[in-house]
Amino acid sequence: MAKVFSDERFVPVWLAAARSLNATPQKTERNFVLEITSPTLLGAGELQIINEIDSTLRKTADGIGVYTVAGTIFPQGPYLRFGRPDFYKRYLDSMKSGKKRGTWGTYAMRMMDRSHPKSRKTNNPLETIVSKLQKPRLSGN
Repeated sequence: MAKVFSDERFVPVWLAAARSLNATPQKTERNFVLEITSPTLLGAGELQIINEIDSTLRKTADGIGVYTVAGTIFPQGPYLRFGRPDFYKRYLDSMKSGKKRGTWGTYAMRMMDRSHPKSRKTNNPLETIVSKLQKPRLSGN
C-alpha cells in the first residue's frame, strides 16, 4: 500500500518521507507518494536545508547530491539559459554526443525524445504536454 505525504512545499514533504523511512526497521518501506501543491515555493530556511542535504550526500562514495539528481530529472540551468524551444535541441545534441552506446541516457532525454517502436518517428512528449497546458480552455471543458 502506498504511503502519501502531502504539503504545499516540497521540503516538508521530503523531510516527512525521509523521517518515515528512517523510522522503519532496515529502511524497507516502499511506494511513497509525495504530493506537493506549490513545488516552486520555499519557506524560510528551506534552501539551507536543501544545501545541507546536498553537502551530506556529496560526501558519500558516489559524490552525487541533490542538485546532480535534480539536474538529471530536469536540467533547469540550460532551460533558463536557452528557453523553449531552443533548449530541447541544444540539450539533446549535447547529451547524445556524450551518451554511451546502448544506454538509455538521462530521464530528461527520455522525456524530450521518444521514437515510435514501429515507425521510428520521433516526438517530444514534454513539449506536447507543455503546449497542451498552455492552451486556453473554455469553461466546462
